[in-house]
Amino acid sequence: MSRVQEFVGSIRFRLSVLYSSVVFGLGAVVLGATFYFLRRSLRRLPLTFDSRLAIVNGRPIVIQDIDVNTAELVEQAITARALSLISDYLVISLIALFLVSLIVGWVIAGRALRPVDAITAVAREIQASDLSRRIAHVGPDDELGRLAATFDAMLDRLDAAFSAQKRFLADTSHDLRTPLAVIRSNVDVLAEDPDATPEDWREAAAIVQRNADRMSAMIDDLLATARFEVGAAAKTHLDLADLIAEAAVDLRPRGVERDVTVHANPVPAPTEGVEETLRRAIGNLADNAIKAAPDGSQVVLASGLSEGWAWVAVADEGEGIDPAVLENGSGPGLGLAIVRQVVAAHGGRLAAHPGEKKGTTMVIWLPSSGSIDPPPEVSPL
Repeated sequence: MSRVQEFVGSIRFRLSVLYSSVVFGLGAVVLGATFYFLRRSLRRLPLTFDSRLAIVNGRPIVIQDIDVNTAELVEQAITARALSLISDYLVISLIALFLVSLIVGWVIAGRALRPVDAITAVAREIQASDLSRRIAHVGPDDELGRLAATFDAMLDRLDAAFSAQKRFLADTSHDLRTPLAVIRSNVDVLAEDPDATPEDWREAAAIVQRNADRMSAMIDDLLATARFEVGAAAKTHLDLADLIAEAAVDLRPRGVERDVTVHANPVPAPTEGVEETLRRAIGNLADNAIKAAPDGSQVVLASGLSEGWAWVAVADEGEGIDPAVLENGSGPGLGLAIVRQVVAAHGGRLAAHPGEKKGTTMVIWLPSSGSIDPPPEVSPL
């Protein structure tokens, strides 16, 4: 019974019945109208009584001396017989038309729904751990073809999102494991050393505190990114120039410690976003630039507008990051992974451009003023 219900409830069966009903209804209307007008025409057909013919065994015979009343009765009998035969043939034709249209509708519906079956088969085989399958529909650019193309595009986005999440988790686990390992090793060494002095404990405590602060900053970044991705943080109108000016002020003492000069060139760059997450993303880029910059060099933070996109650029004079590595999503460190997550969640793009001689310029592109075209591929600096 369940198979019968599944068969009757399938869209192919319903399309076949719908197609047959439409064809049967139109055929019934056409044949019914034909029968109606034929009947009226036969009833109004005048008789001529100059000569009357009857067909007997396929041979015409002239009938004489038949009065008008008898002729009319003969005519009515012939007409009634003809209409009866026609109505029988019409009923048989309608039944045959319905059966043929049902078969044709079943075949046409099956061909039309073949891409849907392919989509269903691919969707059943797809798992979160393997999103490489695609429908790859080959056919006309119709509604079902566009549906298959949309499904493939959705799978591409899901595959990219899952890959980014895997990389993000890998970076997170690696970067969080490092300070934990440092804390554990220092505590274990001191706990097993009976000759440890108070000075040794103070040094170990300082190491533990630095790594705990590092872990706390990482967790704050992760929580801020998570709140934004689940929609707990609302977007507001903001200017990226204000954010890089604040970041430059906050990071100058850090630069002084490493003998690196931090410059800011804020140019108005209005956009929409979550201020706290964007501030952390810019801070992470600037912090990475200071770490990569050699002694006596400088780090430049800048902002601006280009082709309807707001941008923030952070340039350093270090060894640099291979842009191809960054585009593949395998850039080093949790800080850069968080930046990628934040930028992607804002509908933007993170790009890396090697310097003319040395260093790297990291650029965050964010939509501004309803930008539709993709962001420029060149560095704004």
